[in-house]
Amino acid sequence: MKDDNIKRLIVKASEWKDSPEDFISTGILPLDIALVRGGYRRGRLVEIFGKEHTGKTLTTMLALIWDQKINKRKSLFVDAEGSFNVAWFEQMGGNLDLLDVYDPYQGTEIYGEIVYDNVIKLIETGEYAFTVLDSLMGSALLSNEILDKTIDSTKRMGIDAKLNKQFFRRAFIVTSQTSTTLLITNHVVDNIGVMFGSKETTPGGSDLKFRAEQRLRISSPKEKNEFGHRSEIKIIKNKRGASAGKKIDFMFNYNYGVDNFEEMAKLMVKKGLIPKKDKKSYYNSINGNYEEYEKNRLMLLDLNEKDLLQATEEYEDEIVSTNYEEDDFQE
Repeated sequence: MKDDNIKRLIVKASEWKDSPEDFISTGILPLDIALVRGGYRRGRLVEIFGKEHTGKTLTTMLALIWDQKINKRKSLFVDAEGSFNVAWFEQMGGNLDLLDVYDPYQGTEIYGEIVYDNVIKLIETGEYAFTVLDSLMGSALLSNEILDKTIDSTKRMGIDAKLNKQFFRRAFIVTSQTSTTLLITNHVVDNIGVMFGSKETTPGGSDLKFRAEQRLRISSPKEKNEFGHRSEIKIIKNKRGASAGKKIDFMFNYNYGVDNFEEMAKLMVKKGLIPKKDKKSYYNSINGNYEEYEKNRLMLLDLNEKDLLQATEEYEDEIVSTNYEEDDFQE
């Protein structure tokens, strides 16, 4: 009996292949292509980190919204920071009926041990395609060992890291069993006392760096104004593709999220799949006033809509399989 159980776990290397169903879109076309396989891996941990106000939560929202539109699946948002913006999520096209929000601050006891146990139980239900933990620095994830001590206590080193390590180990197994993708946002802090090497690090211990299948760093927004901003994401780690070190940038509009249609047009023009009909429409982004940008954007859609839709179907495989350079989405 034991031998039969073992045999079921053995797969020939020739049959070991990833299928498109093993991956979920990030909701950002340039990032999907840069990750080689088409997005986040199902049933794995993904770390998205960066400094404050760089768009970490926003990046997770885009993946949830895209999966809702395409696959109609439910997602779970663990609001450990107590700052989830429901109105903004809905404004960008999110379906509130397909989103469950776990607010730890509504409980009578707010301990990291309790929150982590509840998250594991929720993932075990298998109801969610995505689970977002926002963020690892949330006060709701503090260990009771810290909360029960006085503020001036010095015996606190490594307590959070040990708690997180236990959670990541359990989460790695549970997400694999339920095919739930766990997106974890994290911050970048100063690495005190470092003379050589990087002076920045991510808090919460080093275990997540090893457990995460993919790690993405978001830089501070550039070209920012009241209508939107252009963000840059660097792929730090990607176990399923040789894309570590790649950087992509994309435009985010505060009204409707990422304009993947425009990103597709820009890419197809660069690859010569459709003619370039206007020299400035693709690169004006948010430079200048909003009315001028919208005019250019609508002109692009109007002039090329038929060509784009036809070319998208005709060249879809070529677009996805092309070996892109880092500047394919650069202006």
